[in-house]
Amino acid sequence: MRRYSRSGIWSACAGATLVFGTLMSSGSLTASAATSHKSAWQHGQLGVIRYILHGLTVTPPRHKPVPGKVTLPLFNLYGLHTGKSQKASIAFHDQTLIHLNQDTDVVFASPTLTKLKNGEIQEVLKPGTHHGVQTASALGAATGTILDIKVKNKKATFTVLEGALHVVTKHGSVLIKTSQQSTVTGQQKPTPVVTVDAAKVTNWASAIPPTTQAEKNVALDANGGRISDYSTQSTDSRFAAKHLIDGSTSDGWSSAAGQTSNQWLKIGFGQNTPYSIGAVVVDPGATHGHPTSNDLKDFQIRVSTTGTDDADFTTVFSGTAKQSHELQRFVFPQAVSARYIELVAVDNYGGTGSIDVAEFEAVAFGVPITLPVPSLTSSPCSESQDGCIQALLDLINATRAANNVGPLTLSLTQTRGTNSCVGSVGHSQAMSDTGGIWNTHQGYGTASFPNDICLHSLAPGENIGFEATGNELTDLQTMHQDMMQQAHDTTTCAGVGNSACNLVAPDFNQVGIGIYQSNGGTYVTEDFLG
Repeated sequence: MRRYSRSGIWSACAGATLVFGTLMSSGSLTASAATSHKSAWQHGQLGVIRYILHGLTVTPPRHKPVPGKVTLPLFNLYGLHTGKSQKASIAFHDQTLIHLNQDTDVVFASPTLTKLKNGEIQEVLKPGTHHGVQTASALGAATGTILDIKVKNKKATFTVLEGALHVVTKHGSVLIKTSQQSTVTGQQKPTPVVTVDAAKVTNWASAIPPTTQAEKNVALDANGGRISDYSTQSTDSRFAAKHLIDGSTSDGWSSAAGQTSNQWLKIGFGQNTPYSIGAVVVDPGATHGHPTSNDLKDFQIRVSTTGTDDADFTTVFSGTAKQSHELQRFVFPQAVSARYIELVAVDNYGGTGSIDVAEFEAVAFGVPITLPVPSLTSSPCSESQDGCIQALLDLINATRAANNVGPLTLSLTQTRGTNSCVGSVGHSQAMSDTGGIWNTHQGYGTASFPNDICLHSLAPGENIGFEATGNELTDLQTMHQDMMQQAHDTTTCAGVGNSACNLVAPDFNQVGIGIYQSNGGTYVTEDFLG
């Protein structure tokens, strides 16, 4: 059974009072975003403003404050200030991003150091890059990490959403990893790490457009990486193999005494997920007093999509690390699919004791290679609907890839809603209450589009549908196929628009997915944000 209009699907865009993509003004939202910041940079330029929400103040050194503008270049010692309800995002030359929450003051001390005076920032670092954040009493140094730092009343709170962060004060240090938090009060040493809901802590940044240059260090232990096997390791625990992927360049791996050639370590990714690996990052430096002659010199990278036997691996890259205790990035000629990666340490710089490596990163480009969508005979989704949400997200991103459009990331805030916004799930539940599908309903004002959009977006879109085949996964696939039967050529999408146009629109970068089973079938709401 189907209830539908045009293949069971309706679509809408922001401000619309009619379905099928009727467009109106996006209203009074005062937000602007840079479509690109890849133009030529000026000499000495540190970064550029990529996004402003409700305002930003920029103070060049020895000059009066001026209003910030998107694409405005930023230089050394520039200060930035956000007031109440204001947010902003800055892109650095090395693709590091710093998002500013409201009531925040920062100063760019150098290309790799930002001073946070007060307020809150989120920092997104590309694997292999290093950008420190200095507060009044602590320095946070991270590589390839997403982190949040908040300063209020002489208390600095450090939270890691993904990766690893090394926080140092005069009185001690701590290594913070994914979903962990530590605080520094005054001149005291950092508190022991505690586990927190990092996504909740950083939810304020969900209003800021994410980067399209998605990279992730999938070898990092905090990201699910694990040492699967190794040739040898030192008997000193400070040089254990696990330190190769712990996110700290202060510790590292060392081969057994006298083993100075053709040593290796194999690393598996979280849940054996296949990734598209496009680069590795290596810090070849010896640690804890070992001589620099032990530094890794020549190496090979091998990958496997099946298992960890030697025969499963294929050599995809050979390189030489310079003799320097620093992160060094090596980009492959082309990305390769891998579930496991092997570092083969061919030799060192003449040392007779061992081969040493401080840190190793495997850089996944874009989103993980998606596994096949669950078969039509699969059992119904779990009560939480997480499995079917992922299956539908995979379908959407496969369709976008086929149309040469970048993938969408799932917004949990839009999916689940907030205390004041019903979100995508709430819209689907409201449709089930009425037994029909709609974007707007006179009796359900808070669930009507665009009131059900929980995040700032200049022109969001919404697809809705209902299907009842008796199998939830089949319902989702059928609705998706019906949507894509609609015309989605440039002329159509520039005009009236429809569900297919929403699915392949390049301006969207996030989606909320609401799935609700009722009345013998499946209600779906897809909310697109850009």
